Amino acid sequence: MTVAILFAFGAKAGERVMSLYRGAPLRWVWSVATIASLTVAALWMVPRHPAAARAGATAVVAGIAPRSAAPAGRLHLSQVPPATERALLILWAVASAAFA
Repeated sequence: MTVAILFAFGAKAGERVMSLYRGAPLRWVWSVATIASLTVAALWMVPRHPAAARAGATAVVAGIAPRSAAPAGRLHLSQVPPATERALLILWAVASAAFA
């Protein structure tokens, strides 16, 4: 979310700069900021080490805690109940469609 806010501030600054030029389309500044924000969010969800992620998932299914457990206070995706994850995904999709 912090990255999206930074992109929004950048888009607002870009909008002010582009408004100095008569006839410059301002919607492209916001379009680029939105796409960049969604791209960063999508890349953030991709596991950095796919083999390690599979090994950790297998260990969790087998009932063995993986060695690379998350630091205290950090929420893993495996700790989120499936119903909550589904509700958040639907909420995110509806909010994205509304903003689009």
